[in-house]
Amino acid sequence: MKKAILLLLSLFIVSLAFAGSINNVAISWSATVGGLTGNPSCGTYNWATGHFLVCDYTAAAGLKVRIASGTDGSLTGGTLSTTGLTLGTLGVFSICAGPDGVVYGGGNPVLVVLETRVLYRWANEGDGAPTQQEPAQPLGVGMQFPRAMDVIGTGTSTIVGVTGDSTDYNVTFLTTTDGTTFSVTDYTTVASLNEREQIKGGVALVPGMAKVYGTKADGAGQVCRMDSAGIQTWAAAAGFTPPNSYTAPPTGLGQASPIGYAPNLNVVFVLGSSDVANDYLSVLDGDTGAILAQTQIGQNIAIYGYGAIDVDDELGEAYFIARAVAVNNFVCGKITFDPWLPPTKANVWNIYE
Repeated sequence: MKKAILLLLSLFIVSLAFAGSINNVAISWSATVGGLTGNPSCGTYNWATGHFLVCDYTAAAGLKVRIASGTDGSLTGGTLSTTGLTLGTLGVFSICAGPDGVVYGGGNPVLVVLETRVLYRWANEGDGAPTQQEPAQPLGVGMQFPRAMDVIGTGTSTIVGVTGDSTDYNVTFLTTTDGTTFSVTDYTTVASLNEREQIKGGVALVPGMAKVYGTKADGAGQVCRMDSAGIQTWAAAAGFTPPNSYTAPPTGLGQASPIGYAPNLNVVFVLGSSDVANDYLSVLDGDTGAILAQTQIGQNIAIYGYGAIDVDDELGEAYFIARAVAVNNFVCGKITFDPWLPPTKANVWNIYE
C-alpha cells in the first residue's frame, strides 16, 4: 500500500512537472498557397481527413470552402457542399472541425442591423446535404458574429465557441443535447476597457470549460485568457500576462491572431503578424503567458490573419492556417514538438525507487 501511495504521488509530481513546458518546437513545413478566387477568411485542419479547410469568400468565387492537402497545403480541387445553405456576401466566414470529422461553419446570410448569425454543419467533408440553424438563445444572448471558431468534444458533448463582433469582443458557447441542434448556453464577459477581456481574431477552447484563450487581432492583437466562475461569470485571468503584442519579436508576439491550446502540456500556440516576410510562432505558458519557445514560420501572415492552430499534444503535432498578406493567398504549415506522455510506472521509476 505504501508503495502504491508513493507511486501515485510520484505520478502526480511528474504530471505537474510536465504541465506548462514544451521541448523541441520546430516548423516541419510551411507554405503560402495561391489559387483562391477570393480572399480567405478563416481556415482549420481536419484531423479526421488530414486536410485543411479554407473559407474562400467573394461573390465571384462562389463562396466556397476549399479542401487543401495537409502535407503541403496545395488545393485538391474539392470543396464542401453548400447545397441548401443560405449564404450572404461573406459566405462561410469561419470554420472548425471536431475530432470525429464533423465540420462546423459560421455565416451571416443577412447583414443588416438585426443580422442573422447562422451555424452550418457538415457530418463530414463529403456531406452533400449540410444543415444550417440559428442557435436558440435561452440566455437572451445571440450567437456571436462568426469571425473565428473552435470546437471540442463529439456528439452530445460537443461545444462550439464562436467569436467575435467588432463591438462586443466576446465568445458565445454553443452546446447540444442531441448532437445536431445547438443553443447558446454561456458567453464570456462583454468587452470592457480591459484588452485582456477582448476576443475577436482567434479562440481556443479548453476541455472542462473552466477557461478559454483568445486573441483580439484588432489594433493591438493581445492574447488573453478568460476564466469562468460559473455561467456568465467570466473574467480576465489573474497572472496571465503575455508580452505586449506591439513588441517586436523575438521578445513579443507581433499582431496575434490564430491561436491553439495543448491541454496536457498546458501551453498556448499563437501566430503573430509583424509586417515581415518571416513571422513568428510563439508558445506561451498557459498559466503565466511567458514565452516558452519561439520560432519563425518562413511565411508572412496578414494582420487580420484569423485562421487557427489545431493541436494534438499526444502526437506532438500542430497545424496552422491563416490569411496571407498577398491577396487570394493563405498560409499553412505543420509544427512538431516533443509529444506529451502520460505518466507511467516506467517513466517515474527513479522517483518510485
